Amino acid sequence: MLLVLDASQPLAAEDRELLDLTKDKKRIVVLNKQDLPQQLDMAALANLVPEEQIIRTSMLDVSGVDALDKQIKNLFFGGIENSQSTVMVTNARQSGLLRQPRRVSRAC
Repeated sequence: MLLVLDASQPLAAEDRELLDLTKDKKRIVVLNKQDLPQQLDMAALANLVPEEQIIRTSMLDVSGVDALDKQIKNLFFGGIENSQSTVMVTNARQSGLLRQPRRVSRAC
């Protein structure tokens, strides 16, 4: 899960609620708008989010995008650099079918 916060604004009640709702999920907290004066209370955020979950970005000057890309690959894809050559199953039904023993029919 990517939770994007506007770092140029103070931490709102809605932000705190989203941080609380996602605290037990695989997540990356993106602090966007790093190109603007920062209003986000980093001390308050540090009490809610481990530093390793935070990525600072600016979409205006594209800073932090490489770090975000790397963190997404590590957290959600186990560090897979190129998923085009790797099969990824995200559907529970398909995953269950793949785990079932295969039946091989032999044509005579």
